[in-house]
Amino acid sequence: MQLYLSSALLLLAACMVPGAEALCALTQRQAALGGCHEVRALRRHHSCSRDTIRCFFGFGAAGSSSTGKLKPPKDYAAVHAQAAAAVTAALKAGVQRMEVDFPPLQALNKMGDGSAKNRKLTLESNSAFVTKLVASLSKSVKGKVWIMCCESGTRQYLATSIKGGKAELIDMPSTAKNFPPAAAGDVHVIVTPGDISQWRLARDMGKTAPVVVCNGLFANGFEAFTPVYYFKPISGWGFLLKSYPADWTVFLAGTEEVLPCQVDMMGAGELLRPNLGKVSSLLQSEWGKREAAKRQKS
Repeated sequence: MQLYLSSALLLLAACMVPGAEALCALTQRQAALGGCHEVRALRRHHSCSRDTIRCFFGFGAAGSSSTGKLKPPKDYAAVHAQAAAAVTAALKAGVQRMEVDFPPLQALNKMGDGSAKNRKLTLESNSAFVTKLVASLSKSVKGKVWIMCCESGTRQYLATSIKGGKAELIDMPSTAKNFPPAAAGDVHVIVTPGDISQWRLARDMGKTAPVVVCNGLFANGFEAFTPVYYFKPISGWGFLLKSYPADWTVFLAGTEEVLPCQVDMMGAGELLRPNLGKVSSLLQSEWGKREAAKRQKS
């Protein structure tokens, strides 16, 4: 039976990369896939394996250059800024359902240990990003920003940093009957949905006002949503990055160099995700060639 594996648990451990803030990570949040150019209508059967990823920032650049060229983020402040800018650009373009997806933490304890520390760090990190996103949205939207918290504890964290103004902080409704009374000019922000039913509710909210889903715990890549920001470190060799309106872009670690790669999407059930297998193979091959060349010169 073919499966599309998804897990919300990450393992990241610090590593050294000269000239940049660095980190290592293992993640099983997504299955290893292969390929790349966004074709949202494309759906194929596929088999998935667990994706083991070592993540680090090793670039020394962030955001976009003065010419508007997309650059890899150098740290999480840059990730947050890129993601907020991508959401704003997508809203202006009329995108109704948006997804933001990136590893929320630089360091976690043992994968799957269920520790209180892991959960606290994750809540703090996601809350920090959502606070920045809401501040950005409050400047650009005419109506309210409805923030819906899916995980226990998230609302309490956000309540300390999001107060008054256009922001309205509530728990994620369990049925459509309990949707917030959003109107034209409002926007919904859904924080870390945990199951497919919450994604479906988020999709249905998009009939009234735009929806932004932030770092879902499960079912990431729900096909009704446009991936406006996606940041995926791959095995220490590089990154896959998408920041609306730019297309999927593959960067080699330690550089700002873009590797040519046509990124398509792979579907399973209601999910549609970038195929990471081809990206991983490309990065591994290019990294290996360059390391071999360095050894020959030394």
